[in-house]
Amino acid sequence: MTVATVRSSEIDVVDEEALVEIAQMLGPGIASRRSETYAQRRISDETISELKRSGLFRLLQPKRYGGYEASYRTVMRVTEELASACPSTGWVFAVLSDHQWIMSLYPERAQDEVWADDPDTLISSCFAPRATAQRVDGGYRVSGKWSFSSGCDHARWAMLGAFVDDGNGRQITTHLLVPMDDLEIIDDWFVLGLNGSGSKSLGGTDIFVPEHRAVTYEQMNTATAPGRAVHPDYAMCRAPRRAFTVFTLSPVMVSIARQAYALVTDGLRGRISRGVRVAEQQSVQLKIAEAGALIDIAA
Repeated sequence: MTVATVRSSEIDVVDEEALVEIAQMLGPGIASRRSETYAQRRISDETISELKRSGLFRLLQPKRYGGYEASYRTVMRVTEELASACPSTGWVFAVLSDHQWIMSLYPERAQDEVWADDPDTLISSCFAPRATAQRVDGGYRVSGKWSFSSGCDHARWAMLGAFVDDGNGRQITTHLLVPMDDLEIIDDWFVLGLNGSGSKSLGGTDIFVPEHRAVTYEQMNTATAPGRAVHPDYAMCRAPRRAFTVFTLSPVMVSIARQAYALVTDGLRGRISRGVRVAEQQSVQLKIAEAGALIDIAA
């Protein structure tokens, strides 16, 4: 089975090793575009297309829309494999894959709007409440600028954080689902590390968001979001968001640590200082061993 012919129906969702193998198959191509990714400050369209064709973006997507409802461990393993080829690609994959689960928490109508016509639709985000939305008839009105929306160049929708007054003076953090057509991508992602993630800002003015395109942070963390009733057999819809947030990007960090470790150890092999091979010094060996052990523990 080649990457070009992989389709959702061809992958057994319980076969974690097969999914990890697909990520490994994609690795050489992603690695060959690593320099291009960093030069363009975004993931290439070719890489995104390959990831879509491979079905890997569907790991956490509900079965109802063609997804696998895979375990979070599977997503972490796949993320680490992709990040080993290109850390920025691994980062964007992790974020956009996580959003497939988060999207499953929204009301059914919102999910249909996103996935019914195109199950491969991707959603970016900025969950931090960087604006205040006003309640209006049928929904909300919001204006603002939201930063660090990784992979937004490839998304058709965005989930944006905003404060909403509950009517009793309490500000409720709410995640509003907005089509990218209502937003401007602000090209302000100029950084040293992971610059290929394209984590640009999004901006919009007087955007109307219908009531059915909103989920509160509290609903996500208490497993009471509307999507629980839409996907009663999908365990992740009954899981608190907070319990998994820390695991989304940690595989990328582990992969970067492994790559840094390899660079250091390879560089030490032939290095000589004051007539002594550095790699043979006990103090260096102890530090290298300690670093390797810490990486293994983290993994």
